[in-house]
Amino acid sequence: MRSTPNERMQPERLRQAWADLLRGIAWSYFVTLTFQRSPGRYGALSAAREWVRIVAAGGATAVFLAVERGGHGLWHAHLLVATPATLGRKQVERQWRRGIAEVDPYDPLRGAAYYVAKFTFDEDAEYDLEIFGEPNRLDE
Repeated sequence: MRSTPNERMQPERLRQAWADLLRGIAWSYFVTLTFQRSPGRYGALSAAREWVRIVAAGGATAVFLAVERGGHGLWHAHLLVATPATLGRKQVERQWRRGIAEVDPYDPLRGAAYYVAKFTFDEDAEYDLEIFGEPNRLDE
C-alpha cells in the first residue's frame, strides 16, 4: 500500500510542532551524554532519566530527553535542560558518571530544538519531556 503525500508529511509536521514547543522554553544547556559501555536502549533511557532526577534536585525546571543509537550502534542521549542561573555548567556536567557529558550553553540559533524534535517520530529512539517547576518561557 502506498502512502499519500499527506501521510508522508506527518512526521515533518510533528517534528515542527515539537520544535516550536521546545523553542518556547528558555533552555540553559544542550547536553549529550555518552556511555563507557553501551547499556542498550532502555538502559540508556533509565540512566539518562536518573541523571535528570539528580539535575532536577539541583534546580532544573525542565528537561527534554531523547536517547538514540548512533552510527556505530552505541546508545547516547541528547537533552535540553532549563536551569536557574545558580546551577552552572560544570555542576550539570559533573553529575554524569557513566561516560562523557558534553554540556554546551543553549543557543537557539544553532537549531538544537529542531534537532532533538526528530526523536519524537523516530522508531529507534525514545524521548520524554519533564517539567519540574515553572520554566521560563520565551513568550512571556
